Amino acid sequence: MKLNISLFANKDLLKIFGALLSVVIIMFASNYLVYKNSLSSIYMQVSENNKLTVQNTIRAFDESFKDINDLIYSIQMLPYQVWKSHDDGLVDLHEAYRMYKEIGELTTSIDYVEEVAIFHRNSSLAITRVGTIHMEELFNRQYTNKTYVAELWKTFAANQHPLRVFPAESFTKRGVDSKLSLLPVLGSNQLSDLNVLVYLNMDKLLKHIDQSGSVVKDASLIVLDQNRSAVFNTEAGWDLVEAMKALNLGTQSETTLKKKDFEYTLIKSDYNGFIYIVKSPYTLALMTTVANTNRLIIVIAIAYVLLSTVLLSYYLYKAVRSILALIGGREIGGTGYRNIKTGIVTMQQENETFKSQMAFIRMEMRKNAFLDILRESGPTAEADQRIEPYLVDIFQEKYFLLAGFHLYSAGANPMGDAGTTEVYTAVLQEELIKRVGKGVVFHMTNRRYLAVLSIRHPIDRESTLKRLRSLAQHGLGEQQEHALIVTASRLYAAQTSNVPIAYQELESGMTYRNLQQDDPLIDCLAIRLNGKVLVPLDEIDRAAHSLKAGNVDDCVRIVDEIVAANAKQRAHYQQMVPIMKTMFYAFVNQLDSGVVPTHEIVALEAEFNRSLEDAFHYGAMREGLVKAIRTIWDKIRLDHRGRLSPSDIARFIDTHYMEPLHLEQMAELMETSPKYFSTYFKKQFGVNFVEYLNRVRLKHAKELLRATDLTVAEIGEKTGFLTATTFTNTFRKYGGVSPSEYRKHLL
Repeated sequence: MKLNISLFANKDLLKIFGALLSVVIIMFASNYLVYKNSLSSIYMQVSENNKLTVQNTIRAFDESFKDINDLIYSIQMLPYQVWKSHDDGLVDLHEAYRMYKEIGELTTSIDYVEEVAIFHRNSSLAITRVGTIHMEELFNRQYTNKTYVAELWKTFAANQHPLRVFPAESFTKRGVDSKLSLLPVLGSNQLSDLNVLVYLNMDKLLKHIDQSGSVVKDASLIVLDQNRSAVFNTEAGWDLVEAMKALNLGTQSETTLKKKDFEYTLIKSDYNGFIYIVKSPYTLALMTTVANTNRLIIVIAIAYVLLSTVLLSYYLYKAVRSILALIGGREIGGTGYRNIKTGIVTMQQENETFKSQMAFIRMEMRKNAFLDILRESGPTAEADQRIEPYLVDIFQEKYFLLAGFHLYSAGANPMGDAGTTEVYTAVLQEELIKRVGKGVVFHMTNRRYLAVLSIRHPIDRESTLKRLRSLAQHGLGEQQEHALIVTASRLYAAQTSNVPIAYQELESGMTYRNLQQDDPLIDCLAIRLNGKVLVPLDEIDRAAHSLKAGNVDDCVRIVDEIVAANAKQRAHYQQMVPIMKTMFYAFVNQLDSGVVPTHEIVALEAEFNRSLEDAFHYGAMREGLVKAIRTIWDKIRLDHRGRLSPSDIARFIDTHYMEPLHLEQMAELMETSPKYFSTYFKKQFGVNFVEYLNRVRLKHAKELLRATDLTVAEIGEKTGFLTATTFTNTFRKYGGVSPSEYRKHLL
């Protein structure tokens, strides 16, 4: 390469060189500042991160112990009288069966509960999640440990005691090769005669806590109870006495000590007085080597950039001349750069469309990366790598709240039209920023959207909920034909590992949502489970018979009473679904599967299930079931067409004699007029409808008088008579004697 010395006198070349040199100077200054501050920043960030993580660990442990305390209280409050006599320890096995079934349902959601045992002080029988078992068998052979034997638990059961947490030890479980680390928790028996013992699986408990990102990496943990006794220790070689001497808690609730390469944190729980001692790594290894390497990199980089600046100035000068020639300009002079600017502006305008397309692609990639985080069962390196470029957009503050938006039709327009997804996403994003604050919206399904709401301080959650409620009440601006139901999670630290947890919380909030109509916001923290629901199977059976007999109004009335009773009990969505489905299937069973095609029944069931999924209040559930009732009745009426035959009529009366049958009802059921049915009936049976019905009822009444001890009034009610007087008078009319005299004669 041959350089022309005259080039260095060219002003344009000097301009290029000066611009590049200024960039080099700025880069050197910024790199030096980053280098000087990076080491101290790393130490500060590690310390702050460890502090937050330790607090999360304590919170996670407290929440777990709260769950166990609530579980013990719920079991003791169960209404089953297993031990009817408190002195002889006799067991009602039927009540024991009901209790163990209830225990299984209560402990399903707590995966770190290894076993639950309920026993009485005067009984050797225990109730577990799998049934009843002798205490000797359970504690001395099923779960074997030289300390926690049946005699120990019997001793505790004999006296009143508060809730006790015992040290975790290794257990041998029959049928399992590896040993289990179990933590026994014995509930208080001061308010109940029942002793509730819960074995916690420590491996599963730590895994449960670690799912929320609470456990510091390479950290050790000691848990002390109120009496300063160690109940759990993750590091066998850790000297507890030395740690307690070094960490003097005093009157404070938290203290920290830095020693060598570790930070020791001692925190006293506000919930149960437990003391948690966490030893976590503090310093970073090879810090001196990193510093020296960074200095060498800076020196080499600056030297290389200076050399590159000289060469690049020359080649840029040649490139500018080539660019000017390509766009039809003259030699570089007074107006050369103006020509280049004009060409570049033209190119920028042509690229605007391309930039818009790239922005849309980026939004789609951000959405897919976010959905990948939700789909993963746990954080993965691939998912974290895909979402990393978008974390600044998603997490704009230290905390976030996940909100679910559920759109349902409030007008005539249908939901989920093709091409409207982008419109709703944009409208919801605009309304969210205007009414709530910082947030990013993601479309999930036709009717569901998710939003990550960034929150600066935990105390701002309540004000955010108020704004979300206002947004739900006012709707989506011009899109007033669609209403909103909003679900809000609790507050989480801005980490991708917390996103699936928050999403699962939203799903649980939808499952256990309150069905009251006065609030469009579902706060997952405010959901309280209610175990009181009403499933009157006899009433449901009566409603099904009424539907079969054509009394649709009576059937709907019974449904309304059942829904209203459960609404009064404030039954949540998960409790109402099986109740509504029980009634639905009772009504569907009234259809003749040989007449109604199977695909019609399946379609009816699918439509009813969709109505349940979209129901956000009791009225919507009721409307879906009433619609199904009327569809079923239409099919029953079609089934009864052409059935005007003596055998069918006699069979129907013999099956439904205990119901309030009337001539008009029978005529409607048989798709004919009352006058024609009355004439046809008397011609076929020789008597009128009422007389035939009374004879059928009296035939069954005589069988009940002969074979049962029911009273006369009860038999009259069971055989379809409105009152005992009507039954007695009708019996005397056709039999010549009263029901009582008939029974006496039989005896």
